Amino acid sequence: MKSYKISLREKELNSIRNNSSAVKLIFSVCSHIANLSIADLYFDIPTNPLPYVVLYISDSMNRLIWENENRQLHSIHFPFFVSDNGSFLKLHYHGIEIDSQAIQALTRLFISEDLQVSFDGLFEEFLETTKEFDLSSLRQQEIWVLYQYLCSFEVGYLRYDYDPEHEDGQRHPLHHLDINFSNACTYKIGLTSNMEVDAFVDLLNLETDCKYISLN
Repeated sequence: MKSYKISLREKELNSIRNNSSAVKLIFSVCSHIANLSIADLYFDIPTNPLPYVVLYISDSMNRLIWENENRQLHSIHFPFFVSDNGSFLKLHYHGIEIDSQAIQALTRLFISEDLQVSFDGLFEEFLETTKEFDLSSLRQQEIWVLYQYLCSFEVGYLRYDYDPEHEDGQRHPLHHLDINFSNACTYKIGLTSNMEVDAFVDLLNLETDCKYISLN
């Protein structure tokens, strides 16, 4: 499995609350990849360490994982294929190249705070928003495919939470996993101790041994 550190602003990593904010984070990562060499993706300043996300890539897992200042670990699915030529990363989706122009157009389409767009108006919104990008007919079709995909792809959000403020016995354990975003869909799995980054990555890695839950 390969991994790449990518420097981001702290605000981008602390504002993931729904699918829309997750997609915006993905676009930020894509923008860095499209415009920077691998060596420049992470800025190491010893006196002032910058927040960063790690992109993990394997045959069975593409995920972004990061830790925030509250000791929480977060992860979402990274929806594109990644190739590494030694100097730069290239992004694509089933043969469609994802370059700076595609990222700019898609970012503009997802400026809204939520993705609750009716499918009746989806194509009209797409045509109106992409007018300024002077896209060829083929490129417009490709970005339309990407747009539809990102409107409905599975984010796969998972968070390890260390939460002394809301700890409440076994109802809300100090250490737990939160799965999914919304209150209507989320659920918790209690943990008996803290979870380090390596264990979190291993939990998500389909190429390592599965973890078991002991049902008492």
